[in-house]
Amino acid sequence: MRDITGLEVYAPCDQWETKAVIRHVAETTNPCYVRLGRSKVEDVFDENKEFDVTKINIIHEGTSGIAVFCTGLMVQSTLEALPELQKIGYDPTIVDICAIKPCDEEGIAKVLEANEQIFTVEEHSVTGGLGSMICEVAADHCPRRIHRIGMRGFGQSADWKTLLREYRLDGHGVFQQISEILNQK
Repeated sequence: MRDITGLEVYAPCDQWETKAVIRHVAETTNPCYVRLGRSKVEDVFDENKEFDVTKINIIHEGTSGIAVFCTGLMVQSTLEALPELQKIGYDPTIVDICAIKPCDEEGIAKVLEANEQIFTVEEHSVTGGLGSMICEVAADHCPRRIHRIGMRGFGQSADWKTLLREYRLDGHGVFQQISEILNQK
């Protein structure tokens, strides 16, 4: 969807961010695509959160030079992985990216500049979405190696919890994939 000229693309992570996106969509004259799952998810924010859905949200400010950019349902999976990563000595910055297009290049570039190890986590193809977008921003502003976690190839059909577990996109799977890469260093 990022390739369609003029189309705004959003992937909110919870009900509060979704409400903010829908308010934004109702106010803009641009065509928009809002990616929503069918499942009920835990809230990341509360009703008092002031949103600019076009800007990044740093959910956790880490201390270990690692940043994880995530979108949609993967925000919850990444937050679920955080305590396990901290137990093994990694404290990543976790960044919610609701706006895939237009993206907050300035905010993303600041996070890239402040961190050496960069991960993206998305529950769809790693090409054409969040991972590709972060790679493009890095190439233009702050070259970094980006480790993209998400779907590769064709997906299967099953209930969402089974699929997240199968593709290692649930909290434990995100933890495993990030820690495997970090432990190679």
